[in-house]
Amino acid sequence: RRAQRTSKHSGQSVTAYQMIGKPVILQYAEMTGQILSVPAKHLTIRKIDKNGRISTELVTMNADRQAITGYMMRRIAVMKHDLEAARDRLKSYERKRKQNPEQELPQKPLAAFRQQSNTILFDSLFAQVGISTTDRKQLMLYRNFCYEVLEYWKATGFVKGYAEQSKGRKITGIAIEI
Repeated sequence: RRAQRTSKHSGQSVTAYQMIGKPVILQYAEMTGQILSVPAKHLTIRKIDKNGRISTELVTMNADRQAITGYMMRRIAVMKHDLEAARDRLKSYERKRKQNPEQELPQKPLAAFRQQSNTILFDSLFAQVGISTTDRKQLMLYRNFCYEVLEYWKATGFVKGYAEQSKGRKITGIAIEI
C-alpha cells in the first residue's frame, strides 16, 4: 500500500509516494519461503592472517569482486536452504517407510534428497557476474579472490570448508562444505 502526495524537491513540486506497508511481492516471497537471509558480518570481507584469525584489514573490493562475492553468498545460502529442505524430505521419507513397511521402500542417504549441487563452477560464476575475460592471469586473480573470500567465511563459520575441483590440470570450481 502507498499514499500519494505532493512534495518539494529542489524547489519543484513533485508527486511522491509514501510506502505504508510491505510491497506485495515481498510479502509473497516471505510467505512462500523465497527469502534467504545472511548475517551482515559476512558481507564485509576481511583478510585472514597466517594463524587463521580474522584481521582488521579489509579485502580491496571493486565492482567485479562485489559481484563475485554476492553470487557466491547467494549460492551458498541456497545450498544451506537446500540442505535443510533435504533433511525435512528425508525425515518425511523415513516416516513413510516406518508407517508402510509392506511397501518395502529402500533406505536412502541425505544426498538423494538434495536438489542443489555444492559445487560452484568458475565458468558459471564468471558468466553470471558478467566477467568475460580469457586472460589466464586475470582469471587466476579472480579465483584467488574467491579463495580469500571462502577463507574469511570459513573463519566466521559461514562455511565449514571448501575444496578445489579440477579436471585434468584445469581448476574448474570449488566444492563447498556447509
